[in-house]
Amino acid sequence: METELKKKCPAVVKPTLLKLLQNCFKHTTNPANLSARIKALHDTHGVNNSATFDAAFPHMRKAIEYGTIREDRIANAVYLLAATRNQVAHGVDDSMMLFKDASAAAFTVDVLLSLCRVEAWTN
Repeated sequence: METELKKKCPAVVKPTLLKLLQNCFKHTTNPANLSARIKALHDTHGVNNSATFDAAFPHMRKAIEYGTIREDRIANAVYLLAATRNQVAHGVDDSMMLFKDASAAAFTVDVLLSLCRVEAWTN
């Protein structure tokens, strides 16, 4: 996904996945301005290490599984993608809940696989 977004948004400086997500989906209509929603989630959760991931994960999972607003469910799923990617890419910490809780790992895999078709969750 990061590679595809780099092609879609070549003007993003220092194009990390999170930065691309925060800048490349400003003009989506459903959900409206997905980039702003992702930025707001990052401002709220600030996932940048294993501890902050573990603290934010239950909130993201609850929003994805039980949220009543479609746009919030999508934004949380996309933010989970970025947070998971960063934790795995910058060093595997086997003390994280994803390595200790099979349910959390299976849920995350299901969410990430559901995001494979970008066109299906934005327009």
